[in-house]
Amino acid sequence: MSNTSCLIRFVAVLLSTLVADTGQLAAVSYTLKDLGSLTGGTAVAHHINRNGSVVGVSGFPHGSKNHAFFVSSQAGIRDLGSLPG
Repeated sequence: MSNTSCLIRFVAVLLSTLVADTGQLAAVSYTLKDLGSLTGGTAVAHHINRNGSVVGVSGFPHGSKNHAFFVSSQAGIRDLGSLPG
């Protein structure tokens, strides 16, 4: 998955979360931030909460061994590991 498609997916998740939380899209400005990845491969954000913390998955190039991640403004990106198997 390219960086552009990851960014588009992140924006879609962000907007769907905002719409779900407020019931409508407010006229507010938003800032996009490149979260990077754990391994230099791809990363996909799956959820963002009201505090701006993000959870998602980051993988090595070529799709091997994906790891969950958590990002907060206080701790930065943190590797949550992967499930066995």
